[in-house]
Amino acid sequence: MCVCEFLDCFLEFAAKIQNAHRSFRRFIRTNTSASWTTMRKRLLSTISSSISKSKTHKNNITVHQIPCLSDNYAYLVELKNGKRVCVDPSESDPIVSAMKDLGWENNSLDFIWNTHHHYDHVGGNKELKEYTGCFVIGPDYGSDIPEIDVGIRENRDDEEKMSFLHDTETIQVLALPGHTLDHIGFYLPESGLLFSGDTLFAMGCGRLFEGTAEQMYESLQKISNLPDNTIVYAAHEYTQDNARFALSEEPSNQDVLDRSDHVNELRSRDETTVPFDLAQERKTNPFLRAADVE
Repeated sequence: MCVCEFLDCFLEFAAKIQNAHRSFRRFIRTNTSASWTTMRKRLLSTISSSISKSKTHKNNITVHQIPCLSDNYAYLVELKNGKRVCVDPSESDPIVSAMKDLGWENNSLDFIWNTHHHYDHVGGNKELKEYTGCFVIGPDYGSDIPEIDVGIRENRDDEEKMSFLHDTETIQVLALPGHTLDHIGFYLPESGLLFSGDTLFAMGCGRLFEGTAEQMYESLQKISNLPDNTIVYAAHEYTQDNARFALSEEPSNQDVLDRSDHVNELRSRDETTVPFDLAQERKTNPFLRAADVE
């Protein structure tokens, strides 16, 4: 067989593989039978290059993790009533790619939730809003959130501004100042999920840009008082650096040693260390283990 014949055969084979791949994706996107629901999400996340992890939690809430920039994570969340949310989109392109990989139409994103105003959490707001027509929800504390439609804060009795929460499950807004003054978290108690932004990281916490150490300590204590089985979705992959610091603080803490080894193993395979559970954080995070602000 000459080179030209070989190339022709190869291109024909490649075209068949590509067509089969498209047909397979079309099938799992459009098949709506109940038995396919969970498998469909798993298959789509497996063959998607834009989603690093997908997990379905209690109350059939699914969270898709999307790497952005150098170490950010944004999240696409499917709530139990069919509403869809993007949490902290630092840029729009990876989010749009993930939506396409999941078979979502461009008008199928209902909300953006921003935890604070830093560019690496709101940089995708404008383009995503233009692409999807979604509503932007963020902290109402004098912050500069691009394209914001609804400003919210903890414990405010404002039915009009909180109406976006209706017909889903309970969603609590937690005031978490420290990293910034406007920082909030989104806590879903019925599903046991917390989107903590840049307040709590795996084995660490956010830097102080605007708030005080006292504010950050109180915010971390507020998170620490949530149930043990709370699953935390943080906004950055900082765990290896955090683990090194935790080891320097508690070199004889076996829980820290074991978790550090596990983190290094995960990162050696380029796997994410987020989300994580709060019970583990209390054993290994020096900022949750601190007895006081000092």
